[in-house]
Amino acid sequence: MPQHYAGTTGVTLLIHTLSTGTTGDMDWDAAFESLASQDHDSDGFAAVNSTDNTSVNGTSGVETVVSITFTDGADMDSVAAGNAFRLKITHDNTGDSNSDTLQITNVELRET
Repeated sequence: MPQHYAGTTGVTLLIHTLSTGTTGDMDWDAAFESLASQDHDSDGFAAVNSTDNTSVNGTSGVETVVSITFTDGADMDSVAAGNAFRLKITHDNTGDSNSDTLQITNVELRET
């Protein structure tokens, strides 16, 4: 986590995605795992936060940005300024109406 993270409100994760299709929606899950005291041989991710039913862009190959918010503290596994962490992002396709290929091109993390 950046050294300048104030740790007061939380962060917003922005996931930049592409779809080979032009219709339907997509769902994403994300979770933090603080590495401050985590045994790296096992997982200790916090519960997932989700974004559901985000429409894919109507033009194939044009980016769609989805956001998932996390509040400071347990919601982000108590990651603090300067802490290393892992971020798990998974495609939750059980409720998607888009059956085409999805790609994550990059992610952003913004303090909220």
